[in-house]
Amino acid sequence: MAEKVYGFKKNKSLVEIGEIIQQALLENDKKKHPVGSILASTSDVNPATYMGFGTWVQWGSGRVPVGVDSMQSEFNYAEKTGGTKTVDLSHSHTVNSHSHSSPAHSHPLSSGWAKIGRCANYPEGIAYKTGAGAGSTTYDRAQTNGGGIAGGSFAATDTAALGGSTSSTSPGHTGSASPGTNSQLSGSQSILQPYITCYMWKRTA
Repeated sequence: MAEKVYGFKKNKSLVEIGEIIQQALLENDKKKHPVGSILASTSDVNPATYMGFGTWVQWGSGRVPVGVDSMQSEFNYAEKTGGTKTVDLSHSHTVNSHSHSSPAHSHPLSSGWAKIGRCANYPEGIAYKTGAGAGSTTYDRAQTNGGGIAGGSFAATDTAALGGSTSSTSPGHTGSASPGTNSQLSGSQSILQPYITCYMWKRTA
């Protein structure tokens, strides 16, 4: 589009010259703010009042502008709206009814005994019996006469016998629980970003 050229004819008055300059400035402002332009201001005065041209409407009230991005469906064309100031995070934790069982079982103690004192072959010492019955002659020697640990085994006769003990539980214990459902974070939670407000005006004509 060709630029307009403003010239001054002879005998023009200063008033006429001023009007020509004013018109030139107005046309320049119109080019800077074409239809569809957005103007931000802290004043609530409609721009048409002080700019002298166009129809301006308040735009974007209560919303934050975001640049158009054709690759994101939320922002893929101009003046598309969306978003929210709050989010509902309410949810629940549920524990289903269940039971814990301890099956029947036993704790055995093998036959055997320990002896501190006199044995037939070793007058002083600590020995434990590995034989199964009275009169058994097999022992493992742990210590004799304060001489420290001694390995091996020795034969000795003792008429005492001590059998192991076996205990059992039957049928075991079964416990059950029926917990309820607990709701947490009910209600809306604010996700509002820090902000500062202004007036935004859009030129529509």
